[in-house]
Amino acid sequence: MKAKEAGEKLSILEKGWWENLWYYHKWLIILGGIIVLFVVIAVVQMFSKPDADVDLMFVGPWYLSSENKDELEESIRSIAEDYNGDGEKAVDILELTLKSLTMGEGSDQKTMYYDEYNSAMQRFQTELRAGDSVIYFLHKEFYETARDAGVLAPLSEVLPAGDLPGEAVDAYGLVLGSLDVYGLPGFSRMPADLILCMRRSPESDALQLGPKLEAWSGNKQAFAGMVGYRAPA
Repeated sequence: MKAKEAGEKLSILEKGWWENLWYYHKWLIILGGIIVLFVVIAVVQMFSKPDADVDLMFVGPWYLSSENKDELEESIRSIAEDYNGDGEKAVDILELTLKSLTMGEGSDQKTMYYDEYNSAMQRFQTELRAGDSVIYFLHKEFYETARDAGVLAPLSEVLPAGDLPGEAVDAYGLVLGSLDVYGLPGFSRMPADLILCMRRSPESDALQLGPKLEAWSGNKQAFAGMVGYRAPA
């Protein structure tokens, strides 16, 4: 009798194992397959995506449309160069939408905004200290956060000597709408009161967690190109 039972189990293992597994674990297998697919796609994109010549971060209580991003990338490519020498002008844009705490109305709305704000602010703080972004387009509230964190480069250290074009907020930032570059496609779609600024050199970091010096130097040239752009007469 025991031999027969053992034989039945062996028969199930050989002929019906996959059917049995699918019957009892179908959704787990499907979920696992989806996760594997996403991981494969992410890995392929990571290795196939060219290294960016210009690394931007946009932070404010608004969203950038895909058309806005496309136009912005194209305008930046018309100003920037192939700084890393890979034969392409690649632009990377990180968008963080942080809703101000003052936007919520009513207790439920304020709680929701508070939770969203805290989560997004943690991401913002991480990007400031350890992210790859170098050139920032920041809403005033978040510009002050970056400035007070001591991660911004003085304009005098990243721009050619001489009078600064546009309207300077202080020693670290310029009002985007006051610059000629604001007239270019993509730039003109963004709020005029955004503040354009740049991360300090990684040489100033105690721990090398952010961009490499070579990448930062290329972004420095792109930043100078944006600020120094002059609209055709």
